[in-house]
Amino acid sequence: MKKILRNIFLVLFVLLLAAYAGGVFFFGSHFLPKTAINGTDVSFLNSEAADTAVSAVDPVLKITQKEKNGKEPVNEEIHISDLAAEPLVYHTEDLLAAQNRYTWFLSLFQPNELVCKQITGKSDPKKIQDAAKKLYCLQQQNIITPVDAHIELQNGDPVIVKENDGCQISEEQVVKSISDAFDLYLKGEAADTVDLSELYDKAKVRDNDPDLIRQLDELKTVANKKITIVISEDTSVVLEGKQMKDLLLLENGFYVVNEDAMADYAASLTSKYNVSDHEYIDRGALKNSLRDALLASADSTVKAKWVTVTNKLVEVDISEQTLWYYENGELIFSSPVVTGNDNFGTGTPTGTYYVRRMKSPNTLRGADYVEYVDYWIGWDNDGGHILGFHDASWRNGEFGGDIWLTNPSHGCVNMPTDKAAQLYNSVEIGTEVYIHD
Repeated sequence: MKKILRNIFLVLFVLLLAAYAGGVFFFGSHFLPKTAINGTDVSFLNSEAADTAVSAVDPVLKITQKEKNGKEPVNEEIHISDLAAEPLVYHTEDLLAAQNRYTWFLSLFQPNELVCKQITGKSDPKKIQDAAKKLYCLQQQNIITPVDAHIELQNGDPVIVKENDGCQISEEQVVKSISDAFDLYLKGEAADTVDLSELYDKAKVRDNDPDLIRQLDELKTVANKKITIVISEDTSVVLEGKQMKDLLLLENGFYVVNEDAMADYAASLTSKYNVSDHEYIDRGALKNSLRDALLASADSTVKAKWVTVTNKLVEVDISEQTLWYYENGELIFSSPVVTGNDNFGTGTPTGTYYVRRMKSPNTLRGADYVEYVDYWIGWDNDGGHILGFHDASWRNGEFGGDIWLTNPSHGCVNMPTDKAAQLYNSVEIGTEVYIHD
């Protein structure tokens, strides 16, 4: 009985030895069981058959992108074969030579995942660019340009508005990422995912930017100050809070004066406190003083400048397109006029001036005109440039109204000839001229 058992074990041993030797021989030229290359099963295949099997599989790159509304990421696939200049050729000989055929039986119990690192081929830049352009991230409707953190006025107060990184990535970045992934694939080093999410453009200025915070503090200082307007020795007006903030606008992160609101405020203030047409607050001077005070960062005091009409005075109201001439506070005559217009770049300056030159007749010369006038009364506009009152025969007797809105002067004050003559014969060098709007 013992002899029989010994013979049985001997036969089994010989058979096992033969099977082992056969496996060693066979797997010297074939891949071990449970072997996969680039995810393709090549068990029991020789290298040539394995090359064909791996080549038959078309691998993909998963392109991970940002969704424009910040929801789940967008994933799209691009086939490697669609990016190649020609079909790729896989070489598995080295992988076969590197396997341990003497322990082939162990592979029966343990999978063996391999990556082919010898692939012949190259990418086609045009194909890569075309594939990139079709991706979600480069479609115009999915692009949101980043917005820097910035300062806005909310309910009149400056606040920092948080940045928005948007959803924008450059085509160059996308093309490069796909091209790099293709090159890595040829080397057997690539993952199957190209994550673009960290390559998107970001807002450059964040809401915690020190310069932005400092700018906000400066704006708050400007907005929270007080301006005391001294009307007279016993009358003052304090401009602060919402009323003052309404006179400011925010442009590019900095305060500028709301000229229209400031003009309305000055008009209401002067209308309230003016004594008469011959004793009133200089509105132009008040606006100039307010303009500086509004942009200052500290409390300030503005003193109203009073105008008292004495002796001779020429007054022009641009909005009314009317001239008045006074002597000793008494109105002598008035006249419709045509002034310049800032919208045409020919505005008539406002403020207090004095007659500097008188000539009759005179020839007026400019960059694009030469005009003869019978009467010329020139006054200085603070910059040394003489403007003046004069007749304008070319207007065919039409003055006043809305003419200045469409056909303004070059900055001078045009008058009917008879009124220009009357003014010329009334004023003298040094006569005060007051122009306002």
